[in-house]
Amino acid sequence: DVGLACYLIGIEHAGQVATHPLRGALFENMVVAEALKHGYNRVRRPDLSFFRDSRGLECDLLYRTGRGVAAVEIKSGMTVADDHFDGLVRVGDLVPEVTARVLVHGGADRQTRRGCDAVPLDALAETLESFERPPGMSPGPGG
Repeated sequence: DVGLACYLIGIEHAGQVATHPLRGALFENMVVAEALKHGYNRVRRPDLSFFRDSRGLECDLLYRTGRGVAAVEIKSGMTVADDHFDGLVRVGDLVPEVTARVLVHGGADRQTRRGCDAVPLDALAETLESFERPPGMSPGPGG
């Protein structure tokens, strides 16, 4: 629980998170927790993992659905940099099951670069839902 972690490390208000050395780890934990909740709220057990090879290549979250695997990189920064996509592209090339590549970031912009989608945290649920829909199926009412 990110709230409990913040309390235990002495963060008392949201303004402190912006400059805290654990900001990235807290943000990453929050995104993974949201992915778990997304699955459980749909009455299914989410199939989550991560990727790391012996050379240090890593991907923060692999979200497996019946359509394949979504590779998700998590960056707490508000600005999206081109090098944030390097690992996603390489993991997507190495893991044949990867059907989507997504960068979840702390900003507000949505964009597509290098075959990857960059989305803000508040678009995470919508993005995860899009992984779960059969190809060609549009969102239901309100989605």
